[in-house]
Amino acid sequence: MIECTVFSPVIAFTWMFIFEVLSLGLIQVAAFIGIAAAVSVFCTTIITCERAGWQLGAIVGVAGYLLFWLNHYGNYVEGPVLHFLPYEALFIAALFAGWQSAGIAWAMGIVAHVVFAGWEEAGLVALDMGVVGLASLAVRRGISGKAMQLIHGREVFTLSILRVGIYALGPVAFWMFSLLPGKTVLHVILLRTLYCATILQVSLFFAARVFRREVARRKALFRDPLCLLPNRQELQLDLEVSKLKGGKAEEWEYATLLFISLGNIRALIQERGHAWADAWLQSMGHSLVALQAVPPWKGLQAKAYAYAEGSFVMLLRGITLEEAQAAGLGYRMLSKFTMEGAKLPGLAPHLSIGMVEIPLPCVGVAATFLRSLDMPEREYAANVYIIDKNFMNIVKKERYVRACIEEWIATEKVAMYFQPKVNLLTDTCIGAEGLLRLPSPEGKNSFVPPQQVLSVAMKSHLLEDLEWAIIKHMVQCLKILPPPLAHLQFSVNITPASLAKAHFGERLCTLLGVAGVNPRQLIVEIMETNQLSRSELVRENIEVLHTLGVQLALDDCGTGYGSLALLSQYRFGEMKIDYSMTSNMHDFLVFSAMQLSVETARLYGTDVVAEGVETKEQQQLLRHLGVTRGQGRLFGSAIPYAGFVCMQLQAEHGKAGKNRLECENVGKLGEQKLLLV
Repeated sequence: MIECTVFSPVIAFTWMFIFEVLSLGLIQVAAFIGIAAAVSVFCTTIITCERAGWQLGAIVGVAGYLLFWLNHYGNYVEGPVLHFLPYEALFIAALFAGWQSAGIAWAMGIVAHVVFAGWEEAGLVALDMGVVGLASLAVRRGISGKAMQLIHGREVFTLSILRVGIYALGPVAFWMFSLLPGKTVLHVILLRTLYCATILQVSLFFAARVFRREVARRKALFRDPLCLLPNRQELQLDLEVSKLKGGKAEEWEYATLLFISLGNIRALIQERGHAWADAWLQSMGHSLVALQAVPPWKGLQAKAYAYAEGSFVMLLRGITLEEAQAAGLGYRMLSKFTMEGAKLPGLAPHLSIGMVEIPLPCVGVAATFLRSLDMPEREYAANVYIIDKNFMNIVKKERYVRACIEEWIATEKVAMYFQPKVNLLTDTCIGAEGLLRLPSPEGKNSFVPPQQVLSVAMKSHLLEDLEWAIIKHMVQCLKILPPPLAHLQFSVNITPASLAKAHFGERLCTLLGVAGVNPRQLIVEIMETNQLSRSELVRENIEVLHTLGVQLALDDCGTGYGSLALLSQYRFGEMKIDYSMTSNMHDFLVFSAMQLSVETARLYGTDVVAEGVETKEQQQLLRHLGVTRGQGRLFGSAIPYAGFVCMQLQAEHGKAGKNRLECENVGKLGEQKLLLV
């Protein structure tokens, strides 16, 4: 502190205070209001002792530095007040945000003093600010169980009293250790007391107005206006932070969420009206709040939230899902509200309660967890149901699959493997079927099942776009097929949804024409034939494809006799027998059904392809039945396009009498020239 050797008379001191200190004080009032506004914008929540961070220290530290700079170049006031400016920043940062923010504000204060006042007495200033910072941190620890938000008059008064005492500690300590004379200490303490009683009170008054408005706004953001319960946003915050009690954080390892859903809310609104529904939701909110105060919910620190339209959540801390099940909490809550709803005449509310376990605190993943819960929740129909703990992994996997599908559609390059299709009589390859092979996110050389990929595409309304991307990919593969393999046919799978789309046949034929691909090289296999409609649009597409030479195939025929009837309505070039029937050929009933399928196909001039051929015995039985085409592990598993083409090139050159080394070289050369699609 700058030494003051002469104690001024009272009148001179008052004159100096009014006309010099207050001029700077008015600037500080405006700055303090600006700091309050900046804190409300940049900090996650309103200033509370529960949510600390370094942001507050950075904001007020920079503000204190700028005030020091403004006073230095404006020559507003000299003396002890000049060095007092950064103390505000340090006090606020330490009290409201903890040691990290206090350290930042302390460092900014020292830098400001050195830059604008030089190194003279910088050590005393650093010690004085250190005492203020430590005292503020001690006060923070003492009130850490409360939320000091500056919204009540008593909080403003308490803060002022605490501040006077804290600001007096440093000068008194310096006087005790003979670092400052008594007159200077008395002068500084008196000046700081007058400052706190005038400038500080005005600053806190305006800051309280800012914080009060901010608190009201945030309460509106975190509270449902209808049932007056905390909303989904507050649930997310409570899942991310530890609960404070008695100044110490309670770390719960697990918690259980109970989802109370009103399944027939729309029907109730139609029958009883919106006013009744609003009143019922308000009543549910009051009942859930009352439930929190009675055993066993009180012991679990239960807290109710308004989750979505017609649904609520009860958070139970410190209890696992197994313990909640054993206590029958879901059924106890359901029976309570069911009994209350049964008293209503007419249509009664239909409630269901879902239970899921969640680790606490789940910092950074609470929002994802809650969003993911919306999907499995809708799939259950029981009154009380358990949501699998691994549902997050399932949701993540579905998101991964959807992202890959969107990329396939955008790039028109699909991850596909090709399984050889052979002539069972000659064992020669006549083509291949393109199969989806999406690598699993877990790795380990595993793939996502194709049916799951199609299921995600259907849920995301991307199925038709995905199938068109697959077709374009297959046409590109046929386009770059080496001339020695031009006799091979490639099969592509589509669902009836694509075949029922207007002008599908014309688009496909145009695509083949632009690519210069022979239409007879492409076979379109129709999956889920039981869903194939008999509409005129489907018939037109099939006729267009047949006229231009594109063959159609019935996929997985034999799992039901209904698909055989399609042969009498549409012209199909192939009919495929499902691998489940091929693997059970030893069963007499299955063998008879296969025999009927082959005879029916022969009647309509359709070739039969057997899937899942794995043994020579199965091949002989299929030959005996009259099946001439097959595919399966006996002839080769599905492999990438480049590998399939190279293998077939080697086989073609082997037939021509080339030696093995020449065949391998041809295969390598072909692989280099291929586009790795």
